[in-house]
Amino acid sequence: MTNVTLLSCEEGDPEDTENTAKIVVPSQELILSARDDAAEYDEGDSITDFKDDPEVVIFRKANKISFVVKVTPMKAVGDVKIAFKMKYNYKNITTPLGSKEEKETPILLLEHHVDVNLGQVIPS
Repeated sequence: MTNVTLLSCEEGDPEDTENTAKIVVPSQELILSARDDAAEYDEGDSITDFKDDPEVVIFRKANKISFVVKVTPMKAVGDVKIAFKMKYNYKNITTPLGSKEEKETPILLLEHHVDVNLGQVIPS
């Protein structure tokens, strides 16, 4: 399992240079299933034992998830660009060849800056 937290970029964030919209990210933590290569080709329904808020999570299959963020463009024309931070836990499950000793793999907390261009504002 991977726990994912989405955070809005703080005011003055040096990585947040091209935002043209305000974004409201989900306040709850999102949980992803562990990667399962066989599940990629499974035609059956995905596991439904997650207690997802239907207002936030709209699709889930294997270790993929679709979620809703609220976006408000700040310009009437041009591209809508958003940015947010994504924090998640990561555990490297591969072991080096020839390694005979069993040791606990540490879980790391990683953070990435994500930029997304949602395309042009459509005039009404």
